[in-house]
Amino acid sequence: VRSRVVTEIEVGFTGKAIATDNENKIIVGGSRRSGSGESSNSGVIAIIETEDYTISSTIETPISVVAITYDAESETIYAGGISSSNSSQSIIIEINVSTSSIISELNVSGIIEDILYDADNEELYVTVEINTTRDQNHGAVIAIDTNTEEIITEIILEETPTSITLDNENGELYITNPLSSSV
Repeated sequence: VRSRVVTEIEVGFTGKAIATDNENKIIVGGSRRSGSGESSNSGVIAIIETEDYTISSTIETPISVVAITYDAESETIYAGGISSSNSSQSIIIEINVSTSSIISELNVSGIIEDILYDADNEELYVTVEINTTRDQNHGAVIAIDTNTEEIITEIILEETPTSITLDNENGELYITNPLSSSV
């Protein structure tokens, strides 16, 4: 790990999520800045080559991207965010990097916080905030089979989970709960 800034890359949009393929690509997702002629929920993903730190492609999305993960083996991006056409709808999109095309969309309940791909089990884990009342929120971790695009399980939590990571050795997921300052 380098302990210095290597370079700064202008992507032309508000970046909210980042992932890497651990070889030569950085994937950044976000939304267009207001004033760029697009709606504020218009989403975009940029693929950056680490060899020369240039943007090799951009992909317009139907969501304002807030979370992103990448499956290097299948060259698939999974991105989660808010629908451009319905601000109360959260959507996960699956994108083929080779063709820069959206393969599928999956609606999920709640507001997407983070997304993680588990290559060993070919599953996607999504943390969401669920607003039950005006003053009380809780959350969930949703597991999705990426082959069938079906929700396998949804674990309801008393608090809103934000970030998620996986320990591949023991198969355990860890999530952050900022309201209780816990993991």
